[in-house]
Amino acid sequence: MLYTLFRPITRWAFLAFFRKIHITGLDRIPRDQPLILTVNHPTAFVEPCFLACFGPRVLHFMTRGDVFTSPFVRWLLRQVHLIPIYRFHDGFAALRLNEASFAKARKILGRRGTILIMAEGKMGHEKRLRPLQKGAARIGFGAMDEYHLEDVMIQPIGINYTYAERARKEIMVDVAEPFSLAGYVEEYRRQPNQTLGVVTDRIRTALEQRVIHIDQKQDEALGEWVLQLVRIRPATILPVVEGNPQVLQVEWEAMTRLNGLDTRAKEQLRLEMTPYFQALEERQLEDEVVARNPHLTAGSRLLRIPILVLHPLVYICHWPPVQLGRWITRRTVRIIEFRSSVLLGSIMVGWALWWLGWSTVLTVGYSWIGILFLVVFPLSAGWSVVSGEWLRQCGQARVWQKLAPEVRQHLMDQRDMVKRKWLEVSGTGSVPEGSGGGSQDAELS
Repeated sequence: MLYTLFRPITRWAFLAFFRKIHITGLDRIPRDQPLILTVNHPTAFVEPCFLACFGPRVLHFMTRGDVFTSPFVRWLLRQVHLIPIYRFHDGFAALRLNEASFAKARKILGRRGTILIMAEGKMGHEKRLRPLQKGAARIGFGAMDEYHLEDVMIQPIGINYTYAERARKEIMVDVAEPFSLAGYVEEYRRQPNQTLGVVTDRIRTALEQRVIHIDQKQDEALGEWVLQLVRIRPATILPVVEGNPQVLQVEWEAMTRLNGLDTRAKEQLRLEMTPYFQALEERQLEDEVVARNPHLTAGSRLLRIPILVLHPLVYICHWPPVQLGRWITRRTVRIIEFRSSVLLGSIMVGWALWWLGWSTVLTVGYSWIGILFLVVFPLSAGWSVVSGEWLRQCGQARVWQKLAPEVRQHLMDQRDMVKRKWLEVSGTGSVPEGSGGGSQDAELS
């Protein structure tokens, strides 16, 4: 019941939370076979919630058992299809509960359902694929034995973020082709442990092709700079949901090339890039602004007047749940992997209660006004997100236009230089004339 109720609300919340959603391969998900989705795990809860909202199948999630803290919480989490898995630090008594959870997962597969497993076993706020656990293969083979299934499918899914801990950034999802466990059954019966390893290695191979991976921690800052230079950015203020595989592929290939560089080449690249990105930080500018060289047109200035008047009025209407969510996040989150999950969840729940509460009060008091409010309020929330994004881009464009022409040109030249340096060092090739992002004006309208 709660799963069905929250799914459309959460989908709209994701459209507001992310500036751009890039998702490919959803058509590869089987519709009527027992299925295990194996996913990497950068955040606490965003990955399973996102796939539940945008995928075609009803999902059941294996998640950490220590969040099942009370009878009410346990009931609530089970209503949204969470299955607890306990770890060693939860204690031996809790570990004994895992068999019941594994049995439930096998039962769901026996009913031709779908289980989602975070393949790395634990979350990690980093652009890196960590060692995988064998749980997906073990549950799949167990379900085939217990429920006499002819097959269970396993489907790896890579999920990547530009900045996983922040709102209004981007998410990139790529769904791999599923593969069958049926072909491994005889081998599993002869050598179970070795076969579990073989299946897990196959999952890892598929994820390695879909997860942006920076090998060395000391290269993370350099990697972020390179990603900003190569990133494909659709120019729009509307929420983007698209299936362009090149968006992820460009970033994945860039980090693969960075990982292949020797220490000397990386250090040389870091020295070349540091002045440019320090200059952006000092001016509170994004690389995207230099890449587009935006200017405010007459039309955009005229549009600014009604937005400046109306946006604050609409934003005030949605201010209480938004601020409540931010307050809860600041007060409760100590682990960065939980930040986006808590922020998104608390704003979404607070906003839904705020909306339904006022709709009820107005309907009881004024009837038709309450019904009108029930419809108009969500639309105004969408408008607030879009107009807020427009104002953010206009603000960046205004900062850019206030710079002296020679400063703007210097930043554009610096960007061209560091991008050419990256292409040279990485062996990607040369930059076509004017493609460094700074040679042509981009109109903001």
